Amino acid sequence: EVSEISFGGHSPARVRGSLSWTPVVMPEEGHWMIQIKHLRIGDRVVDFCEDGTCRAVVDTGTSLLAVPVDFADELRADLEDNLKNPPLSAEGRVDCRHAEGLPVHFELYGGMTITLLPGDYARPTLLLEDQEGEELAGAELAATGANATDAPALGDNSSAGAVAVADAAVPEGSAESERADVGSMDDIILNACRPTIMPIALPEPIGPKLFIWGEPVLTKYYTVYHWGNKSVGFGIAAHASDEVTEQVAAQPAKPKRRPLLSV
Repeated sequence: EVSEISFGGHSPARVRGSLSWTPVVMPEEGHWMIQIKHLRIGDRVVDFCEDGTCRAVVDTGTSLLAVPVDFADELRADLEDNLKNPPLSAEGRVDCRHAEGLPVHFELYGGMTITLLPGDYARPTLLLEDQEGEELAGAELAATGANATDAPALGDNSSAGAVAVADAAVPEGSAESERADVGSMDDIILNACRPTIMPIALPEPIGPKLFIWGEPVLTKYYTVYHWGNKSVGFGIAAHASDEVTEQVAAQPAKPKRRPLLSV
């Protein structure tokens, strides 16, 4: 699917329905940053954002969901404990778009709610086990080449002091997975889904409770950036793959053949 950027307006064919707008906060910092009013995991309201200081930067250059380091472990645990992998394909692979689990709801000012389902935030990972069936520790995986200090670039002023923590799961097909060396262990590759969460610590004024909405949000939502009104518009993105799925679903079922002879 070909990506697209429009100037002076947006492409209605790329979005399903209307756009919902939310104001940009602290525009002097130079980011498309918005205020998070409430955060819910499933039906539970999370206390972490109830003090009114949670914000999110909409960033097209980030491939993960960056989460404040003080909250990342809690979020990952809640999502992983309730994440159910879909059945493996005939090739032994897992399609995490069909994973089941808890939704994550970000309630914004202006009446908009950003909702991420397991199919939005989960991706296939390579999990390694030793001979006893124990999953390798994150430190061992990180030592194979994952850089534990890389953080999304938010500009020289705001990213100073930023720290990103390496995840225990190595995305399938990544350079880290290709460089992984488990020595004499029997490495068993398991196709499983895990949340694409990267803990991050950013200093004030935009941190410390800053989320960075990368690919998991921007694949699901079509976004419009209004410079004059200092606001961001969100709408469900219309993908070419959605049209194919709808066409297949709309096809009438083939009638069952009746036997030529009946007893």
